[in-house]
Amino acid sequence: VTAYRQLVQQYAKNLAGETVSPAVAAAEANAVFIAAPITASMSGLWPRLIGVLFKRIPKFGVLLGYTFLTGNDEPGYAAATAASILSAPFINPVRMIEKQQRAFLKQTGVEKPIMEILRESSQKYFAPLFRGTIPLMGHSFASAILGLVGQPKLQKYIQSELGK
Repeated sequence: VTAYRQLVQQYAKNLAGETVSPAVAAAEANAVFIAAPITASMSGLWPRLIGVLFKRIPKFGVLLGYTFLTGNDEPGYAAATAASILSAPFINPVRMIEKQQRAFLKQTGVEKPIMEILRESSQKYFAPLFRGTIPLMGHSFASAILGLVGQPKLQKYIQSELGK
């Protein structure tokens, strides 16, 4: 499911970078899955598995570390902000490797090896792997504020109100 969703998102823009209709994006993703179902399902699996580790450790490490260093008992909005900003440089390269593998799969039908992606990006001082870091910070900030901080606070508030 994740591989299919990511392919549809990837194909939301054509090779010229123009937005296409959702039906076209879904049709392109379907074509890839029909042509190579196993490869498409497994595309980006290693980066996703590794990414889970690389995405979670920095984000929660900063979140909990900031909370501890400030002497708070629970993560607050400042900790969520710090986690969003400071974890993005670790998270984004993994995301970009996943995206490059999906793009290569779309064009060739085979997954591009991670080492090849890293070799190519090293020629540009790894800058391609950091493309989109600022928008990621914004998305991560919204997610952290609403999910990691806001949701537990809302849950406690509701429980306290129901307990009255």
